Amino acid sequence: MISAVRSFLVFSFAFSLRSQAEKSAADIFDESRIASMTAMEIREAGDKNQQAFKGTMEAVRAAQTMITTLQIEAKNKDTGH
Repeated sequence: MISAVRSFLVFSFAFSLRSQAEKSAADIFDESRIASMTAMEIREAGDKNQQAFKGTMEAVRAAQTMITTLQIEAKNKDTGH
C-alpha cells in the first residue's frame, strides 16, 4: 500500500511539473507576447521552458520506474517468489 501511495505521489508530481512546463511555454507560443519580448527575454523564456521540460521528463521517468517496480512486486507476490 505504501508503494502505491509513493507511486501516486511521484505521478502527481510529474503531472504538476507538466502543468508548470505548459505555463512556461505559454510565452514562447504566444505570438503577441513574443513580439513584445527582447531577445534576452526570449532566451530566458526558452531556458525556463527547457528546464521545466527536463524536470517533467525526469519525474515521468521516475514514475515509470516506480510503476514498473510495483508491477514486478505484484507479479512476484502472485507467483510466490
